Amino acid sequence: MVGNIEPEADLKGRIVGNRVQGLGISNMKGGVAAFMIAGKALKKSGIKLRGDVILAAVVGEISRTPIGPWQSQDYRGEGTGTRHLLTHGMHSDYAVCADGSDMNIVWTQTGVVQAKITTFGRAEAAWGTNRSAYPMEKVNAIVKMTKIIDALERWGAEFEQKHIYNSPTGPLLPKANIGAIEGGAPYRPNYFPGVCSIYFDVRIPPHVRPVTIKYELEQALDKLGLDYEMDIYKSLLGHEGKNVEPLVQSAEEIYQYLFGEKIKPETPDRASIWTDTNVYNELGIPAIKIGPRGRRISARNEEIEIDVMVKAAQLYALMALDICSRKRPRAG
Repeated sequence: MVGNIEPEADLKGRIVGNRVQGLGISNMKGGVAAFMIAGKALKKSGIKLRGDVILAAVVGEISRTPIGPWQSQDYRGEGTGTRHLLTHGMHSDYAVCADGSDMNIVWTQTGVVQAKITTFGRAEAAWGTNRSAYPMEKVNAIVKMTKIIDALERWGAEFEQKHIYNSPTGPLLPKANIGAIEGGAPYRPNYFPGVCSIYFDVRIPPHVRPVTIKYELEQALDKLGLDYEMDIYKSLLGHEGKNVEPLVQSAEEIYQYLFGEKIKPETPDRASIWTDTNVYNELGIPAIKIGPRGRRISARNEEIEIDVMVKAAQLYALMALDICSRKRPRAG
């Protein structure tokens, strides 16, 4: 039984029935395994291709951002590895991102804006003070921050409705989320907190620019009459892939051939994220995302069906065979 596995065993890969279990197998070692098997099959077949098939296993796709004391490569995410790959000479005509999508297809993804918003109080003893002389909304940074949080929540609700993006595979859903808060001294709560900060994440569709988010947040917060500082410490554009038609057509035809049904678009909730697909499309390399997805089965364990990885490997092998057997169109 999975529930009887010792905690340290969760980090080890193993086969249980028709599933592979282990940390990261769902996101996204399953996709890596699938395209490596596809590459091995192509090589073993002896078929001579007109173009090269590049298999790239990169780091740093998960959403993380160095900020404050959280520095070093452990906190770099959202395309770090792929961006390094593509800015150090490894370019291709097309790209298929093997990130998990339940074998559904998508080529439009949201961008990211992250902001640190800080407000200030008077860091002095709270005991013995009278509220009329020391109004909390002026001397207590955490109380002041509740006003800012309320304004951001109202702005976020409007933003999420106003900026739904109708992509070729369905709607992308923007999102605004307060993800962290810091304030005061836990060892001295008898003092008014002098500083309070929150960390705000906004997922933006391709038609919205980070500078627009900055402007709208300032408009919402300036109305409060509170002193605050805002630091936009991350901004990445969302992208809808351009000139992806040959890649999409290849995926559609091969999927129909292999599995006897039409390929499905990724669902809006799963499509509305940032993945490495954005980096390729940003740099002018037409890219789609389609890959196997498993599931999390405990805090440190995941699983995926072997058949799902085989299905992905078949698709990747035939897509590579198709695209890399074509004559490259003339530039310009």
